[in-house]
Amino acid sequence: MKYIPRVLTSRFDAASLNNLPTKGEFALMKQHKFTCQCCRIICVPTKKYMSAGLEVVTINKVKHVLCILCAQSQYLERPSLSNGGNTPDSNIGVLTVYENYTQGEIIAICRDIHIARLFIANNGGRGINRAAYQAMEDVYNDFYNNVGSIQNITALGIKSQHISGYVSIYKYASPKLMENEEKVFGKVRYIPNTKAFEDVLNYWLSTSYEPIIQKLT
Repeated sequence: MKYIPRVLTSRFDAASLNNLPTKGEFALMKQHKFTCQCCRIICVPTKKYMSAGLEVVTINKVKHVLCILCAQSQYLERPSLSNGGNTPDSNIGVLTVYENYTQGEIIAICRDIHIARLFIANNGGRGINRAAYQAMEDVYNDFYNNVGSIQNITALGIKSQHISGYVSIYKYASPKLMENEEKVFGKVRYIPNTKAFEDVLNYWLSTSYEPIIQKLT
């Protein structure tokens, strides 16, 4: 399955760690071992946060278990309430064209570096394996230095990395265009504004990130 950015309709008004899965959705998450099918993060549900930062997203009539960040790539119009505040944040990220990484790989790069920075900040920078952290920064910087602009998709006439232009084209695309969805939109990637999802990232830091923490210490 190719997780290209889409403009699907979510049953939730905003992305939030507090969103509760239905009994059927929770069963599907359990079936997939609480693993995102896109970026492959393994989440840990708790009594307080049963979703563990996962959602069930229906794409072309098939249900997928995705983390909130990967789900956001499918719900480009949906704001986030995972930023530690009570006001929905519509600055959820930007779009780009970059074939060297899949959508899941981009999410993982952005997610991992943000969580690593949270971990370092929470520990006052003490006891950190600087070489391991620098290696993560290098991957992140290499990605950001090499991403293309969405304006490269001249056939779509989009001249900005902002999401709104893409949303309009996707939402009102003709049935014939959507028959070739992957061919038309397949090079586009969503880059999350991880700051808008910091509640979820902090939760994952405390529940799902032992392997990365071991690398950093």
